[in-house]
Formats: sequence, structure tokens, C-alpha cells
Amino acid sequence: VSAGPYCGGTPFQLSITDGEMSSGLTYQWESSPNQNGPWNVIPNSSTAAFQTSQATATYYRRKTTCSLTNLTTNSLGILVDGQGCYCTAEVLGSNSIGITNVTFNNINNTSPSNVRYSNFTSIQTEVNRNATYNLSARVTTIGGTNYTKAWIDWNRNGEYDANEGYDLGTASGNDVNSNLPQTINVPADATLGATNMRIRTSQSPANAYPAACGPIANGEGEDYTIIVAESLGVNQFSGSSNNVL
Repeated sequence: VSAGPYCGGTPFQLSITDGEMSSGLTYQWESSPNQNGPWNVIPNSSTAAFQTSQATATYYRRKTTCSLTNLTTNSLGILVDGQGCYCTAEVLGSNSIGITNVTFNNINNTSPSNVRYSNFTSIQTEVNRNATYNLSARVTTIGGTNYTKAWIDWNRNGEYDANEGYDLGTASGNDVNSNLPQTINVPADATLGATNMRIRTSQSPANAYPAACGPIANGEGEDYTIIVAESLGVNQFSGSSNNVL
């Protein structure tokens, strides 16, 4: 991995030291929030070395296939993290317990629940300081009880602080609303610019809300981008007083 920093959109390059290169070999880079997968193919990454960027600490590996023998080898997964990187949201179980929809301001994202982590940071919404917005999630539980929680890194310190967490309630059933949709008050001193929002749903013997970081037994995590803008004053609305009838 080339020199960091590795988060906040700064590009870095992935390569394999002493990795064999030949005209008979093809390559494919993959990523995962977990050391042991599941691994997701990175689009447009079929080169021996690959440049990418991230907002969250992520594992990477390279698949190398020999066209003559059709044999494939995988490099060891390497974790790329560092200052400014959001922590991983690992899930140990593999099932359909997860998030089916997140709605916040003009984000309304529906997704399958059978993945353990989804990086939706390309999906974003803009919010204003001192304004309020509704946040809700739908989940699938497969008969148990899910505990769902959200975090928004208002101070952009790369961490999900305790006062940045919001309980979204518990739920049982398939594709059901969490029982505690939240009215989110954007702090007056929220740092301007792009930051992360994380949603996690968890189902475990502990029957407790998940932490923002670290492994959980069953569930899912999703990350989104929130753009914090200045609060709107009465003189900042579009239009002119001359146009008011």
C-alpha cells in the first residue's frame, strides 16, 4: 500500500510486493469489512496494481488467475486504516438479518438484508445546522428481535462519539420499521462539510444495541455521507421581496 493518509477521499495504491506478473495472468481486486470475507469485487480493478480511496477502514485482497491452467490464488487480506478512518463494522454470522431501508432527509435507500456491510457513502444528503430531520430504518429479523442504532460524526473527528448516537428502536419480523424513528437535531456547532452516518442493526443473545465499531453476531452495517451546511437565515431564502404577491 502506498503512503497514506488512507481515508477522507485521499487516493492510495494497492499492489503485491514480489507478486508475479505475466501476460498469462489476470487480476481482480476485492474488498471486505471483515478479514475473512465475504469479499466484494471492486469495479474496474482488473490490474496488477490499483488506485482507490475509502472513508472506512477496509480489507483488500487480489485474485490472480492463470489463463493456461485456470487456477486462481488469493493474496492475504490486508487491512488499510489509519488516522481519519472510520472503524470497521464486522458481522460474524451470514444470513438475512439486516437492513432493508434507510430514510433520512432525501436519502431513501432500499437494499437487500443478506449482506453484512454496505458502503453507501456515494449516497448523500445535505442538512443544515440547527435544522431537524427524520431518520428511520426498516429491518429483517427472521423471527428474532433486532436492535438498531445510528451515529453521525458531527464533529468530523473520524470517530462515532457517544453523544453522536441515536437509538432507532427494536423490531421483529421481515422488512419492518424499527420502532423508534428519530427526529435528528443538527447541532449548531456541527463541522461544515462531508461526514459519515452509520446505521447498524444487531441480533444477539445480549439483546442490546450494537456499538458503532467491532464485531456483532448477526446483523448489518451501512455507511452514508452527510453534508453539513450553514443554517438558513431569513435573508438566505431564494427569491426577492419584489416577487412576493
